Amino acid sequence: MIIGSSLNLSIISIFNPMKIIYLFSLLLLFSCGDSHLKEEEDLDENKESTEKEILSPIKIEVYGQQFHWTAHYAGADNEFPKFDYKTIQPENDLGIITSRTIETSITRFLKLINRFDSTYHQTKILGGSEDDLERLIVKLSGHERLIGQLMRFKKDRDKAFDKFAWDDFLVKDTVYLLKGVEHELSVRAKDVIHSAYLPYFRAQINAIPGMSVRFKFTPDNDLRNA
Repeated sequence: MIIGSSLNLSIISIFNPMKIIYLFSLLLLFSCGDSHLKEEEDLDENKESTEKEILSPIKIEVYGQQFHWTAHYAGADNEFPKFDYKTIQPENDLGIITSRTIETSITRFLKLINRFDSTYHQTKILGGSEDDLERLIVKLSGHERLIGQLMRFKKDRDKAFDKFAWDDFLVKDTVYLLKGVEHELSVRAKDVIHSAYLPYFRAQINAIPGMSVRFKFTPDNDLRNA
């Protein structure tokens, strides 16, 4: 199933792209909570690091789902964290893997297992059909399998990798690009195959659940001249 969607691509024309990337970094530092706030001298170091990172392609992930798109920017470090469908939750729509999202996913699945287990016993007591009981057993075993995988994630997790998610930020339905700067765009989906149509680039890309489609390009024009 392919859901046709037109992704809005806006190209920002600026003289110094490092300034806007640094601005995005500052906005994120002051929106992620006290644990991610830095002192002024740390911000200066972050700016120097950003100016070096801008030399490599700017990484942006485009994430499709019903019924909107999300642009995921890699932030000042220009590195994405890993993702997995098992960590997808309302507060973690993209399934980003960090120590915290693993913990919250384990808690969520434990609650679901308890709920299904309780429903199974109630259904059995009330004389439910064999088909109903079989469906509940399948759900229980599936959730127990996911819990086991998350437990292995937790055991093998190096918390040092959490930093790749700290400076990331999300924008709904619009991708902002820098004119004259190389970008690496990764496209993936949450639920079904979505078709990302980029009219100004004469391009159309299928966003597929569980995998990323990547390509590199350099915008050489802006919307004023489109």
